[in-house]
Amino acid sequence: MNTGNDSTRYWLADSQIASDGAVILRLSAKDPGRARRGGVRRYQPGFPDYEFWRWVLEHKDQWADTISEEDVPRMRLEYEATLG
Repeated sequence: MNTGNDSTRYWLADSQIASDGAVILRLSAKDPGRARRGGVRRYQPGFPDYEFWRWVLEHKDQWADTISEEDVPRMRLEYEATLG
């Protein structure tokens, strides 16, 4: 997986599915000319992208511990193929 200088990185190794089913996605982002900052996105069931990110975390052994925004389209293609 590419972990170059992309502005957003997803830390899959540090992300989880919470006991209430929510996807807790750890990430960091960098704006041009600024320091990198960390954050968390929480996806509840029914939220846009919830099913995709849940699938990613359920299969995170297939991915690198840290992925970039450039990796997400390929992952979406694999996810969509499983819906098939």
